[in-house]
Amino acid sequence: MNKFPMPAAALEGHVVVAYGLQLGHVCLVRIYVIISVSVAVVAIILSAVLYVPPYLREQQRLRDGSMGCAKYRRMYREAVKTYQENPNGKKHVREFIAAEGLMSKHRCTSIGEQNI
Repeated sequence: MNKFPMPAAALEGHVVVAYGLQLGHVCLVRIYVIISVSVAVVAIILSAVLYVPPYLREQQRLRDGSMGCAKYRRMYREAVKTYQENPNGKKHVREFIAAEGLMSKHRCTSIGEQNI
């Protein structure tokens, strides 16, 4: 005679006893689906974390090389030159505002943030 008799339900082929609970076939399928979906979500997040930043850096590099950004840099240099010639004038203010408009329009990296 067995000292620790198993419940009759635990002996059936499609019922699992875990932590004292009887888990049927439907419950096991749900657990496998939850685990599979969780692994897939983690894989998608991990691939996004690895792929997206280099992609965005490359897109910004391409924008910074565009004609619009070249106009922005030229206008910015012109504004700096005008400011150095006459810091009390208003022309450099208009040129800085125009340069900022070009920077926003063409989504360029700011002169101060660029690694030139």
